[in-house]
Amino acid sequence: MKFFTKNKMKFSFVVIFIILMVVYFYFYFYAMAEDSFFSFFSDSLLPELIGVCLEFIVILFFIDYIQKKEEKNRKIISEKRLREILIFFLRHIDTYLPEDIKISIEYPKGDNNKDEFLYGIHYEKNQKYLERLIAYFKEIQLSKNDENKIKAFCKREIATVRCLTPVVATLHDQNFKSWIRIMFYMDAIIANEYPVEESMAKIISHMKKFEKASFDNGWLVKDD
Repeated sequence: MKFFTKNKMKFSFVVIFIILMVVYFYFYFYAMAEDSFFSFFSDSLLPELIGVCLEFIVILFFIDYIQKKEEKNRKIISEKRLREILIFFLRHIDTYLPEDIKISIEYPKGDNNKDEFLYGIHYEKNQKYLERLIAYFKEIQLSKNDENKIKAFCKREIATVRCLTPVVATLHDQNFKSWIRIMFYMDAIIANEYPVEESMAKIISHMKKFEKASFDNGWLVKDD
């Protein structure tokens, strides 16, 4: 158990600062004789202690702000890299989708010819699109050939998904849970434990939860 944690130090210095200010105002309004020790303490030593304490408070809060900002930026970068894997997965299964829900139809390129599929700025649109994909895989029956292609894809990519687990662990608990479940259903497809359509619906469902967790924590940025 850490005794001198950052939050405890911040709290301690704030309490000390308040106490010193109370003592200062006490001496200010009820001053002792000018030649007494109390006069020296209130006029010279006490203001110095208050100043030092205030400096520590400012430094601690400033450092805390910088650290939190850097941590958030690291998580934004990590989340973006992880989501690239999910985007790659969805682009692969785009081959098996009907024309009306293909990526090129749902996410047409803008005037700048930029592909913004599953970008964070389209969070609400992404959630609705993923829900449509879930409903699609719940309703259809894939051909044996398409099932084998998805199975082969999962075999190729499962190692990459596993390797990124430590990165996911630095994010929110829900991000981590969703990533683990995605791995589970990819393994299920490889091992023929569940119907491919059911596993695909589950995988996309956990992708949806992954993105929601990122959105709730403020990791989806405008330019992403």
